Order: sequence, then C-alpha cells, then structure tokens
Amino acid sequence: MEIKKIKGDLILKEDFKFDGDLIVEGDIKCEGGTWNIYCSDIYCKNIYCNDICCNNLDCWNIDCNNINCHDIDSDKISCRDIDCSDIKSDDINCNNLDCCDIDCNDIKCDNINCDDINCHDINCNNINCHNINCHDINCNDIDSDNIKCNNLDCCDIDCWDIGCRDIKCNNLDCNNLSFYTSCVAHNSLKCKSAKGRRKNFILKCLDEEIEYKESDKNLK
Repeated sequence: MEIKKIKGDLILKEDFKFDGDLIVEGDIKCEGGTWNIYCSDIYCKNIYCNDICCNNLDCWNIDCNNINCHDIDSDKISCRDIDCSDIKSDDINCNNLDCCDIDCNDIKCDNINCDDINCHDINCNNINCHNINCHDINCNDIDSDNIKCNNLDCCDIDCWDIGCRDIKCNNLDCNNLSFYTSCVAHNSLKCKSAKGRRKNFILKCLDEEIEYKESDKNLK
C-alpha cells in the first residue's frame, strides 16, 4: 500500500483521490469550494471538507463549524474530540467510532451504522436520525435534549445516563434512564432509576424482570 506524507497543511482545490494511506502533519482544508477526500486511511490533526470516504480515519480533532457530507464511510473513526456546531450526513457507516467526546449542536443524518460507538461523552442538543443501528454504545453520558429516530436498535447500550424519547434494544444497562413514551428491552434491562416523562408510558423487559441496581425503585 502506497503512503503519501504531507508536511504542514493539505489545501484542497479540487477532489482528492489517492489509492493508499494519507498522512498529513497539519490540517486538511478546502480552498475555493468544499471538496471530497477518497483514500484508504487518513491520519491528520484536523479535517475541514465535504465528503470523507476512507477505510480508517485517525486524527486528533475534527473541529469545525459544520461537517456537511453526503456520506462518511470509514472502517474506523478514531479521534480525541469531534467538536462542531452541526454534523449533517446522509449516512455515517463505520465499524468502530472511538473518541473521548462528541460535542455538537445537532447530529442530523439518515442512518448511523456502526458495530461499536465508544466515547466518553456525547453532548448535543438534538440527535435526529432515521435509524441508529449499532452493536454496542459504550459511553459515560448521552446528554441530549432530543434523540429523535425511527429506530434505535442495538445489542447493548451501556452508559451512565440516558435521556431520550423512545428506546428499543436487546440489552440495556445504565444508571439513570429518562425517556418520554417508551423503553422496551428484549433480553435484559438494568438501571438504578427509570423515569417516564409522559403520564402514560411503557417501560418493559420482554424476557426478564427489570433489575434495579439499588434496592429502592425510582420509577415515576
């Protein structure tokens, strides 16, 4: 596999295609428009561009006002922080999304398809997606005013706090669970507290009794 190393910044003036690994010591920026990147692996500090298509995306920060892409297709996305106002993409497809923090105003996309989402915190005002399909979501906090999607289908959701409208998964393990209409787990549901914000709501585990990690059930 050929490797292209660039010292300093990579300034894009047109679409960039390279059949190999791209290593940029500085930032990837666009000039005269918003361009696309197609290559095998990307290693750099910061990325500002239109579409990102690669096998692996490994960088310190994706730090920009907006990430506007048609598709983000990567085998693995590894970075320290994703900080931006909005992430807008038709699809985010990757095997693993590993980062410390995802901090943004809105995440808007049709589908988020990942085997694993591993991060410290996901902090944003709104997560609006058609489908969120992944194997595991592992993080300390999912802190969002609204998580709006047709389907949130996961094998395991393991985190400290969850606040959203509707949840559907196989296994759910968290400390504090807050939802509006319904929360249904197929195999197991473990939590310290569960709160439905609607007067009539559904909280149910199909195969087993709900396991509360503390003796007192905090269900309102």
